Amino acid sequence: MKKHILFSILIFLGISVAKSQTFTFNTNVYTSTISCVDSAAFHFDLTNNSSSTLSLSYRVISNTLPTEAACWNYVVCDCYQCYPMNVIPDSLQCTFPISGGSTVGDFLKYEIKGTLGHYGTGTIQYLVYETGNMSNRDTITVNITAGCATGIACATGISKHTLTQLEIYPTIATDNIYIQNSGSTKNIESLLISDALGKIVKSEKNLELGANKTAINISTLPNGIYFIQLWDGDHSLTKKIIKNN
Repeated sequence: MKKHILFSILIFLGISVAKSQTFTFNTNVYTSTISCVDSAAFHFDLTNNSSSTLSLSYRVISNTLPTEAACWNYVVCDCYQCYPMNVIPDSLQCTFPISGGSTVGDFLKYEIKGTLGHYGTGTIQYLVYETGNMSNRDTITVNITAGCATGIACATGISKHTLTQLEIYPTIATDNIYIQNSGSTKNIESLLISDALGKIVKSEKNLELGANKTAINISTLPNGIYFIQLWDGDHSLTKKIIKNN
């Protein structure tokens, strides 16, 4: 029977943290070396330092983990489900309510194992932030080396970068969705809204952003599931929303 060890992560990349940050992790960066057929276990804890309940979301900032199934075997679980092998979720809609003063573990769980005859390295980074308040945020980073010292080199994935200063909300909307701007970005190249079948139902070019938040009207769209995509050069941000009158 194949042995797996849960490898929980909450990863922080050392970017500047706003003074309003009300949560902390037990560590910021984890580095693991896994030999040919071994596994490694990590548990990352998050503490809500405030007295109020805190709702946190997360999303992938970048990911260069090997993409070949023959290289590594890993399974990721978030607050909703465990995903298929070697699938990394970018759970923009996944929120974690945490009571004031409490500590939680297994914010995000990984099960990972090296594969005989292959070796490689990779890094995955997540942005963790208070839902609806991008100024209260931090990042987590995990660096992994896995596989035999010699053998077939694993191809790494193409790094994905997101617009970390922007947030799209709410998850369920009636008339408007909002782009929250916590940085200095003044405009983005394009905005696309597509339905669950991939058909583009709304698009805008050179969208100007307000200093705080920008409203996008979706009142004319039928009820259903939509995907909002923002693009700016090689950076992007995607959010799944539900239109519900």
